[in-house]
Amino acid sequence: MFKLIESPAPCEVWSVIRFLSARNLSADIHRQICEVYGATAMCEGKVRNIMASVFWDRHGVLLVDFMQRGNHHKCVLVKKPEIEQELKPTQLVEGKPGKLVAKVSGEPKPKVTWLKDGKPIALNGRFSMEEAEDGTVALLINNVTPDDAGLYSLVVSNDEGEATSQAPVSTIPPGKKPEFIKELEKVDLLEGQPLRLEAKVTGKPTSIKWQKDSEDLSDDGRVQLSESPDGTIALTIEKAKQSDAGKYTVIASNAEGKARSAALVQVQEIKKPELEGTLEPLTIKDGETGELKVKASGIPKPTVTWLKDGKVLRPTNRVESIEEPDGTLALVIKNARPEDAGQYSVLVQNPLGEAKSAAPVLVEQAPTFQKPLEPVNVVEGYPAKLEAKLAGSPPPEIKWLKDGEEIIPDNLHIREVRSPDGTVALLIDDCKPEDAAKYSLVAKNPLGESSSSGKLGVSGKDSDAPPSKPCFVSPLPNLTVKEGEPIRFEAEISGNPLPDISWTVNDRPLTPADNTLITFDGEKAILEIRSSTPDHIGTYQCKLSNRLGEANSEGSVSVQEKSAPHFIQRLNDFNGFINQPLRLSCKVTGYPEPEVDWYFNGDLISAANPKYHLSKLGEMHTLAIPNCTVGDNGVYECKAKNPVGEDHTRAAVNISDKVEKGEPPFFLKKIGDNEVMEGMTAKFTACITGSPTPEVAWFKDGQPLEPSPRHKMELESTGILRLIVREVEEGDYGDYSVTLTNCQGSATCSAKLCPDSKDLLDFLTPRRVALLVMATIVALAWLIAMLLPPEFYCSPEGTLGDIEDFVYRCTANCKCADK
Repeated sequence: MFKLIESPAPCEVWSVIRFLSARNLSADIHRQICEVYGATAMCEGKVRNIMASVFWDRHGVLLVDFMQRGNHHKCVLVKKPEIEQELKPTQLVEGKPGKLVAKVSGEPKPKVTWLKDGKPIALNGRFSMEEAEDGTVALLINNVTPDDAGLYSLVVSNDEGEATSQAPVSTIPPGKKPEFIKELEKVDLLEGQPLRLEAKVTGKPTSIKWQKDSEDLSDDGRVQLSESPDGTIALTIEKAKQSDAGKYTVIASNAEGKARSAALVQVQEIKKPELEGTLEPLTIKDGETGELKVKASGIPKPTVTWLKDGKVLRPTNRVESIEEPDGTLALVIKNARPEDAGQYSVLVQNPLGEAKSAAPVLVEQAPTFQKPLEPVNVVEGYPAKLEAKLAGSPPPEIKWLKDGEEIIPDNLHIREVRSPDGTVALLIDDCKPEDAAKYSLVAKNPLGESSSSGKLGVSGKDSDAPPSKPCFVSPLPNLTVKEGEPIRFEAEISGNPLPDISWTVNDRPLTPADNTLITFDGEKAILEIRSSTPDHIGTYQCKLSNRLGEANSEGSVSVQEKSAPHFIQRLNDFNGFINQPLRLSCKVTGYPEPEVDWYFNGDLISAANPKYHLSKLGEMHTLAIPNCTVGDNGVYECKAKNPVGEDHTRAAVNISDKVEKGEPPFFLKKIGDNEVMEGMTAKFTACITGSPTPEVAWFKDGQPLEPSPRHKMELESTGILRLIVREVEEGDYGDYSVTLTNCQGSATCSAKLCPDSKDLLDFLTPRRVALLVMATIVALAWLIAMLLPPEFYCSPEGTLGDIEDFVYRCTANCKCADK
């Protein structure tokens, strides 16, 4: 705001006169006025004539606009103090003179005061001040000492106000110029990766300057420059570009000199992996060499992984992976074997992505018998099974011979059974003596022919041995199988004549069928069920009988039913830091054994990806990353699938780049004791904290406790921790503890699981109490009878009242004897 006086009134004129008279005008202003208006310029008339206006400008300066011979003139009358050149941080060399410089202005001329650490500096022999006409002021320090380091202030003031400037001053020993104790190092990286150049300097540099290809760099957000108190200096670019490649130099300087360090940065272009063409199907003959080949490209050079039937293929002395300089990839299979057949795939990966190609490999093989026919003996009237196992590619055609003549199964008396694993069997029902012969199996394909033979013997029930009752030399066992697996009972028996054999399950007769085979070779009674189902659960009985007697043996069968996958330990959310390990674990049940896949943000994680370590121990599946980055933030999912169904579990992972925020595990609420009855559910609950997210381990009586269908372990993202024990059994009672662990430390708490104290009250019903009292009285009577002389003995017969009377009399007699 301007204060303007136009056509000033007498009072205003006198105010200006008094104002001008009261001011200690500088000689320059006084000279200007006197030169224009003469020595009497300050009289009233002259002031009225010359003054056109008086005003304040926006900087607080009082100006007078006056006229002389039609020309306007402006004259500065007063001005608030102002720092036109601030003090700068300064480094002084010990033993040498030092100087702090600033530039000030103000009217009237301001007073200059120097301070150190808030206290005025006495201008004496070592400290002095210089002032120049242009307003430059300087503080001179003679023979600088370490004590001269501190925060220096310059205060300038006049009647209109004051202004201040301050700056830190440090000192260094003479000759101590900057020195790099850690130089910049050459960096080779890929486009998009972070760039960090780091060095360490001593000598208290006052200036750090970065250059790229001799051009100065500044901290503009994308290029970040940092300095640490320990002398570490760094240049960081979060995502490097090819244009960031070049020679980087950092220059450190102080009052004694300069030092520099330089390094080259190379930024390589990146390109997603590609495959030129695809793998071609391969057919190899047994014992020969074959090769799968494809050409790959990508920058950086992609890693190559070969897989067979979805699993990573490890090189052996027969299977070799080759990479040519031009990008050609080859998998060489030497001395091929039947087990080399399968679905092969090649996976190439780099940070931008991956490419994959697959093809089948067939190994042609002449028919061979992995298990030949063997001699079989059977008792007349019982079925017989001649069995062999074949291998060959293409699958061989087979035929059966009896004493050299081909036989055609009629599916009544003679049946043929084939299995996917190459097992072939000839079943002969109700064997007769005429079925005894030499049987042969002939297998043929384009590569060759092979055969195997075995004799079938059929014996009668009578023998020359002395007659004897049937008996089991070895009884039937109890069996546990998984659904789909075979059930086989085999019992060694004796008896003459050979006994008749019958089988029952749950008291129902068993007869031969497509899935059931009953055989007897005179020594062993065999029941074989090819593929089990839950319907086969039960008690099996084998009964032997001949004219001299009978014998029985029983065995049970338990069948584990097929079940859909179910995660009994689910993934927990994880909060961690960069350069620290990540470990996600879950436990899944199910039959058949589920296939398990891991996903990151919906994308399948390949087992061949070197970044991830996927492992399996029993039912426990684990994903681990040795060194986390911020790029690992996201949602991780584990999916389990089998023919019955599927299940999945997810976890959110948050990786922070601020390691200092870590904290050791801590129990906000500890688990407490549980009192529950058998058959009920027990639950231990705690609330925990810790960063990164702690790993949790449960223990019972000092031994690790694993998840199971009855033991469920949970950890919510809110920090709620639970152990649930379903259908508590006697063996579940004991001491439970939970341990939390992360890179910052560990914590443990414990509690007990014990029977409910109400159980005893529930047990002591009135009837049970009466029985306990009666038993106590009888025991007491017996004890007294054992301790007293014969003359005091009497038998506690009759009612409860008689017993009580007997005890009373015995007790009274004892008292009398004591007296």
